[in-house]
Amino acid sequence: MANPFIVIGGVAVGVITAAFALLQVPGWVAGAHDASAKNDLAIVGIALENAYTVTDTYPTDLGALGSGQYGVNFVLGTDDVMVAASGARWCATARSESGAYFAASNRAGDFGEGATADDAAADANCAAHLLPTLCPPAIDRTAGQVNRALNPSAEVSVNRWMGARSTVTRDTSRARYGEASFKVTVTQTDAQNYVIATNSVASRLPVTGGEQLPMVASVYLEEANPYMGLQMYEYDSNGDLLLPVLLSPLAPADAGRWTTLSHTFTLKPEAATVRPVIIGHQTMGLGAQWWLDGIAVGTDTYFDGDTLPGCFDPAVMRVRWAGAPHDSATILERR
Repeated sequence: MANPFIVIGGVAVGVITAAFALLQVPGWVAGAHDASAKNDLAIVGIALENAYTVTDTYPTDLGALGSGQYGVNFVLGTDDVMVAASGARWCATARSESGAYFAASNRAGDFGEGATADDAAADANCAAHLLPTLCPPAIDRTAGQVNRALNPSAEVSVNRWMGARSTVTRDTSRARYGEASFKVTVTQTDAQNYVIATNSVASRLPVTGGEQLPMVASVYLEEANPYMGLQMYEYDSNGDLLLPVLLSPLAPADAGRWTTLSHTFTLKPEAATVRPVIIGHQTMGLGAQWWLDGIAVGTDTYFDGDTLPGCFDPAVMRVRWAGAPHDSATILERR
C-alpha cells in the first residue's frame, strides 16, 4: 500500500509513519526566511495530523511532537513557532526572520500571513480561541523585562482605570488572559471614547524622558471598527500635562475576535510620568460595547504576575508582581 501524503504548496510530502523516521520538507525559495517559516509550519502540520491518527488528539508540546513518540522526528529552523489545539482543531503560528508572521491550521488549505501573529492566524482560519502567543523580537529571553501597567487585565477589579465618554466594568463573559476583562460601554458619541489610567499620582507610571516606550493592548469588538488606537499622556516632574498628546496610528479591529494594538512611543525629554490610553472611535454608536484586556507598557508583549508568555519555558523563566498582585508592575525574569 502506498504511503499517504499531504500536498503542501504543490509539493507532495510523504507522512512517515515509522517511528523515529526523519521528516524533511524542502523550501520553495532557497535561503528565503519566509519559506523557512512556512517549512516549519508544514512540518508541524504533518506531525500533528500523524499524532492525531495515533492518539485522537493534537499534542501542542513541540518537543514531544518531534521526538519520534508519534512516529515523526524533526528539528525546526526557528524557536518562534507556537501551537494551540482544542478537540479536533489546531492552529500554529511562526515568525519569519523577515519580520512577517505566518500561520497554518487544519481549517485552511494554505498558509495565513499577516503583520502580527493574530492577523496571520485569522488569515489561516484559526478558531478565535486558538491564537498562539509569539513573543516579539524585542523581548530578551535571558534578561528581565517589566510590564509597568497597573491592574492590566481586570482580574479582580477595574481599579486604576476609568472611562471617558464610556463606562468601564469588570466582565467575565470574555477574556483573553485570565478570567476577566474590562467591558467598555459607550455613553457619548460626540468624540472618541476611551479607557485611561485614573488621574492620580499613584496611577501614573514612572518613565525616563526621551525613552522609547512600547505599549500593547488587546481589544474585542462586536462590530468591526477601522479606528482603534493607543495614546500616551505625558506629565513633567511638576505634574503638568505635556502637549501634544502622543497618538498611535489608528488601526482596524475585526469583529468577533481579539485584536492586538501595539505602538512604540517616543517620549518628550521632559516626561517624568505617563497615563496610557486605549481609544474607541466616535463612529461607535451610543450603547456600543467593546472589551479590553492584556495592557502592557514598557514591553512589546503582554505578561502579568500570573501570566507567562507562551513562548517562554516556565522551567527557565518566571513572572512575579513587583508589589501587590494586580496593582503593581510585573517582572519577567530568569529563574
